[in-house]
Amino acid sequence: MKIRRIRQAVKGPSDIIDKVSAALRAQFKKEGTDDPLYWYPKEVMDDAVIVCSDDSKMYRIPYSIGENDEVTFGEPVEVEEEYVDVKADPAEVTMQSGFTIRQSLDPEGWKWRFQVVAWGISKTRHIWRGPVFQQSLREFEWENLPAYSDHPTDTELRELPERSIKNKVGWWSNFEITGEGMDATLTIKPSADWVRQDIKAAYEAGNLDFYGASILVAIQAKQVNWSDGHQATDVTRVRPISIDLVTDAAAGGKVKYALASSRARNNDEGDKPIMNKTMLALLFKASKDRFQLVRQSLVTAGANGVTAETNEDQLAEVICKDEKLVEQAIAALQAAPTPGDGPSPRAGDPPGDLLPGVTFLQLPPELRESMIAQSIKDSGLPEAVQQKIKGRLTSSATLQDVNAQIEGAREVLAVTAQSGQVFNPRAEVGAEYRDRLAIGLAKAWDLTRDQYLAAESYIESEVRQSGGRIFEPEQSVWNTIPPLRSLKKLYIEMTGDEELKGRAQRPTRLTRQAQTPYLSTDFTDLLSNLMHKRLIMSYREVDYGWRRVVTIKSVQDFKAQQAILLGYFGDLPTVNQNGEYSTVAALTDDKESYSVTKRGFTFELTLEVIANDDLRGFGLAVGRAGRAAHRTLAKFVWNTCLFANPTLNQDGVALFHATHNNLITDALSTTGLKNGITKLLSQTEPGSNEKIQVSTMDLTLAVPPGSYLDSISLTDFNQEPEGNTDPLAREIRRMGIMPVNLPILTDANDWGLFASPRDIDIVEIGFFNGNEEPEFFDLMGETHEKAFNNDVISRHKIRHIYGGVPVDFRGAVKSVVV
Repeated sequence: MKIRRIRQAVKGPSDIIDKVSAALRAQFKKEGTDDPLYWYPKEVMDDAVIVCSDDSKMYRIPYSIGENDEVTFGEPVEVEEEYVDVKADPAEVTMQSGFTIRQSLDPEGWKWRFQVVAWGISKTRHIWRGPVFQQSLREFEWENLPAYSDHPTDTELRELPERSIKNKVGWWSNFEITGEGMDATLTIKPSADWVRQDIKAAYEAGNLDFYGASILVAIQAKQVNWSDGHQATDVTRVRPISIDLVTDAAAGGKVKYALASSRARNNDEGDKPIMNKTMLALLFKASKDRFQLVRQSLVTAGANGVTAETNEDQLAEVICKDEKLVEQAIAALQAAPTPGDGPSPRAGDPPGDLLPGVTFLQLPPELRESMIAQSIKDSGLPEAVQQKIKGRLTSSATLQDVNAQIEGAREVLAVTAQSGQVFNPRAEVGAEYRDRLAIGLAKAWDLTRDQYLAAESYIESEVRQSGGRIFEPEQSVWNTIPPLRSLKKLYIEMTGDEELKGRAQRPTRLTRQAQTPYLSTDFTDLLSNLMHKRLIMSYREVDYGWRRVVTIKSVQDFKAQQAILLGYFGDLPTVNQNGEYSTVAALTDDKESYSVTKRGFTFELTLEVIANDDLRGFGLAVGRAGRAAHRTLAKFVWNTCLFANPTLNQDGVALFHATHNNLITDALSTTGLKNGITKLLSQTEPGSNEKIQVSTMDLTLAVPPGSYLDSISLTDFNQEPEGNTDPLAREIRRMGIMPVNLPILTDANDWGLFASPRDIDIVEIGFFNGNEEPEFFDLMGETHEKAFNNDVISRHKIRHIYGGVPVDFRGAVKSVVV
């Protein structure tokens, strides 16, 4: 038998709940003891009560209440629990919102009404329910519960469990259970005036999420499946510790309104309607009918500044400056008719009309981007995770795509801490058996333990940045686990797809070996985690020496970047006794511009690869992708920015040119190296015309493969031939010049000599968001169209975003051998 739990359902009167709870404790005892079998009910209905036993089994017990308020129970029947989402009645929501907004405002802001917890599932996948908190309000003392600024860390909880008085900012009172959550009043103490000012300023600016209220509680809980098919923590008992002010409240705690206090003045103005000018203009541009209706209604009303020629931006600006016009615009928008012949919604559009007859993908790009960005921000995921989600989205992404990415990220993180505050919060990539599978897959792809730990995947990065702990196997554990031998066996074990249909057989949990529970995404997550590690290790295995000639910069956007070549100061002038110091002239600066560019591709794990059981071949393919990414970057640095001899913007001359005194024609030899070194040491500083001080102990010699052995012979002191009497060759070998073999060079004879970027900025390379190594993404689940049409089990993307430009010719010499 199953019971259905309806979120936001109306509960019974508190006196009935009290009577039934007391009767449960009195009539049902543990065998041989006086201890209650059921301390309190999970749910009290009109004719039955739902209870949970010590072994986590759930029972439905019918009851009736007689004339003398005597409670009589029937026989318990074991039941299961299922969550069903129910959409709230729009009229009820509107009424509640209106009531909240019309509360009197406290101009000084010493008392605030907060929603301290919201019913349903939180960002950390804790299920908060009204009856649990209702029971807690009766069991424990909530009134005057302290409020602190920020939750304590684990260390603080151990070393100073009583919390510092300096962090106490007030107290909570007047707790109330509502249909949406639990509300309470925060009273701010006088010495915490900064809190009052912050909340007041944010509230007046309409930023109700600037501070949140986050509960710190001791809980009893169990793991259940939520309505989305993913695991969640069902909280069954709550003991309060504090309710703290935080920047991101995972349980839905937020400021609702200010209360009039003894400190406050009367405020008869009420709250004024607020409208966002940018969003209003975008709304007008997306719906010409609404724009024309609002404009015409304001023209008819004689609104100042509105004419029949007023455009969308002008109308939005005029409306937002006048409270009366805001009210008129709202009335006109509510009265706007819905076109009957609008386009049909596309798959992927959010439910309901965004605008009459307009689907999500038909909205202006600016509005779509704003809505998507807000959805990602509201997810409460760590910033690094949010950036990853943005990177996975395409230009045709819908809100449904965004929500799927958010839920997938939450599942991967598996964060158990409530705002990072529950005792000993931790998040791991998998449980024990999954970790053994990860080690086995890593070994199958030739990763050592050190390589496994050194290469942090995007999944591990998200877990770490959310405050969790990633799996770090000990060497003894690593040694005991053999490599995996079969990709097909791994796939079947983790998905239950024994017939290789290309999808998991059940949408939620699967049970396989050793009663190990898996989610339907575990196979993709495990695979993606190890694929990313293999990609990174392959990327690092090859070294093209490009870091020896570049200056690295982090770039935050795709706009044009300026690589600045600053001039140099001349000598310091003498200052006479009692004399004044002269003001030095500003340094000269030349600019070279570039912008970053995306490079990458996608590749797929198909049903055929699994059926053919080519585990090693697939791992090799991932490794080849890492090497390809590094080779592409090396070509850009060495070929595009250097050996291709681009023209510099600063003087319109090619990088290597006689004018720049950095071009020779010698074959690779002692004489050639001597001439190249002489060219480097002869360069002068721009601005001062002094010779540049170049370290000869950190030079780089770039050569094609056919010249590599000769380059070692010419530069390695250990290669000094016996009886050599050439002092020049000996001194060049003592310099420690570093030869770099470059199979990517297009000419078999040309070579180059380069100073250290510590001395001269030769090439600047900008990496998007500082990601010097390629990024890795998994792109879809089994509901994706390509998965359906092409039997693709998982699809992945490699992306590397960078750009660059040569900056200063003075640090490079090229020999064009003729």
